[in-house]
Amino acid sequence: MPMCREEDLSYYFNEMKEYFNEVLKKPLRISLADEAAIEYLKLDPEQFEVKEVEDLKDYLYDAQALRTLSGKKLHKKKNHLNSFLKEYEGRYEYRTLCCSDRDSVVEFLNEWWENKVEAAEFTRQLDYEVMGIHSILKNCSFLNVRMAGVFIDGVLKAFTIGSYNPFEKMAVIHIEKADPNIKGLYQFINQQFITHAYPEELILVNREDDVGMEGLRKAKMSYYPVDFARKYSVVQKGF
Repeated sequence: MPMCREEDLSYYFNEMKEYFNEVLKKPLRISLADEAAIEYLKLDPEQFEVKEVEDLKDYLYDAQALRTLSGKKLHKKKNHLNSFLKEYEGRYEYRTLCCSDRDSVVEFLNEWWENKVEAAEFTRQLDYEVMGIHSILKNCSFLNVRMAGVFIDGVLKAFTIGSYNPFEKMAVIHIEKADPNIKGLYQFINQQFITHAYPEELILVNREDDVGMEGLRKAKMSYYPVDFARKYSVVQKGF
């Protein structure tokens, strides 16, 4: 969708449509249109086909719930966290990462990728994700991202990358990887990153979409999202 004030959205949407139709000689197509823009535009169903892209909705969580893992719903996550703290007491270190830690992250990522077993249809998504991580690491000094890692016995075993949206007081977690053989490590880095990398006034945590991967969907649902940031495709009809 056009990046503009809400009151200007209709004007710039029509400008885009005219450019597609008159210059490109193609129907207007928009992927990942946000729900607020769709609701505001109220597009004519005779002219546009609007469909929710179910696999690409972002999962939204209560920040305080992820910090404390309190309550019956998250009791299992809290147990995993406590198990990690007990088993690796004195051996782990949570640390804010910077661009100079790139080699450690790349080494861990390569090992993670070699041991990752996924269905063939999701290999491309994972390939693109790994490429994206390398791109972030290569350009991290130019990007407004926050990074952290967990070292066990001095070796990086988990890392995460996020950013902050101050307008919605929302953290966006772009990447989170951990050694799957270390019980409770995912819960630990998740909790620590939200606690240390973001301000106290943080309200929401956006952990992005599941790209249709069933295992990822189950993992995201297990943290009980409070809402979703839904995405839509928009296709112009009859052109």
